[in-house]
Formats: sequence, structure tokens, C-alpha cells
Amino acid sequence: MGLSRMFRSLVFKIGMGLMVIYPLFIVLVSLKNRTPDSEPLNGVYNSGLVFIGLLIGAFVSVLIGQDYIEKTINNKIMAGHSRTAIYLSDFIVAFIGAVIMQLGCMAAASAVAIPLYGMYSTPLSEILRMQPIILCIIAVYTALALFVTTIVNSKSYAVAASMFLTMAVFAAGMMSYQVITEDKAEKALAAEQGKVIEMTKDDTLALKIFGVIYDTDPQSQVCILSEDRYPENGTKMIITDIAAIAVITSAGLLNFCRKDIK
Repeated sequence: MGLSRMFRSLVFKIGMGLMVIYPLFIVLVSLKNRTPDSEPLNGVYNSGLVFIGLLIGAFVSVLIGQDYIEKTINNKIMAGHSRTAIYLSDFIVAFIGAVIMQLGCMAAASAVAIPLYGMYSTPLSEILRMQPIILCIIAVYTALALFVTTIVNSKSYAVAASMFLTMAVFAAGMMSYQVITEDKAEKALAAEQGKVIEMTKDDTLALKIFGVIYDTDPQSQVCILSEDRYPENGTKMIITDIAAIAVITSAGLLNFCRKDIK
């Protein structure tokens, strides 16, 4: 999968269109309640991150699946390209494509939101500090999609498997974010009122599990970034993401190198 082929693909164009249209839709909806004293639309530039994992899963599985159908990968191997180089180049191309989608979202959102609502009140330094986390989130989703697609040869099955896994990650991340956020709010309220929240062992264990998902799940991280500030556990998120990328990519590469490609 090369950059030129990716840019020409319909699925990439659709994904790019959604990433550009979605923030514009948010701005247009916000116009209903707009007043002269309205606050800037902070965070609208990252709104597309909500479903970027689904878009990555779709366009990676479709393009790589097409490579299997057209025997493109087999032809590259016969031409002397190493499997490691093929796999990593696919990862890099897919990652670049997803980053371009995110940049398109940021550009479209800012082009409309700033003239209508004014410059974002979030400091530029804070926005820049969040970018490494965003890149890590995109890389995790890319590694997951490529891993699943490499295991499944069929284009249709690859799309289904990739989307299923992405939606599972999406659901787990959303749920963990809600649970941990509500728990923090309850504890903060109890502290203000001088109360102590009693928890059973099962509740404590459940919170620990949700806490791990909260820190490591890319969709949970997206929700955290929606608060439009550098998260307290930002460094931990980056470290866990890099570890996840390394493990998933290594597993996918190991499978690809041993795979019988016809």
C-alpha cells in the first residue's frame, strides 16, 4: 500500500471527508446558541478523534485486504522486498494517512470556529503538549487494524474483524472513562461533605480494572483529551501507548513473516 494509492482510494476520501465535515457540523449546531459573549469553541479541532479509530480500521482493512486479493503483497515478495519492510511500510503509510485526516479536521475546525467564536482560549503550548498523545492514539489504532488485517486474508472478513475489534476498544474506552470520571466526582463530592465512601472488595477490584483500561485504552484517552487540557496521566498514557504499539506491531510482524501468502 503506497501513499499515492491510498490517496486515490475511495475509503480514504470518505474518511477524510467525514473528518472535515464533522467539526463543521459541530460549529453550525453551536451557532443556534451563539451570543456576543459566547466562549471560543475549545477542543473542536480534536472532535474527529471520537471516531478516527473506526475510520482507521475501515481504510486499513480495505486497502490491505485489496493487496491480498490483487496479489500485490506476493508480487512484492517475489520482487525481493523483505516481509519486514512490507509490513512496516504499510504501517507507516496508514499512520500518515490517519495523521492527515486529523490535520484536516484541525484545519477545517479552526478555519470556521476561530472567525465565528474567536481564538481558542486554550494556550497554544497546552495544545502542542497534547499532540504526542494524539499521535500515539492514532498509532495504536493503526497497529491494531494492520495486525487484524494481516491475520485475515479475506477483504470482507478483514473489514468485519477490524471494525469489530475497533468497536470493542471504543466501547471499553467509553465505559471506563464514564466509570472513572463518575468515581472521581463522587469522591470529590464526598470529600467536600466530609463523608467517607465505603467500597466492597468487588467494587475496588472493578475500579482497578477500569482504571487500567482508562489509562491504556486509546478511546478512553480520546475522551480524556476532550477535556481540552494536558491530562495528569499524560506521560503514563504515552508510555503505555508506545509499549502497546511495540507489542502489537511485533506480533503482527511475526505473524506476517511466518504467513503462507499465496
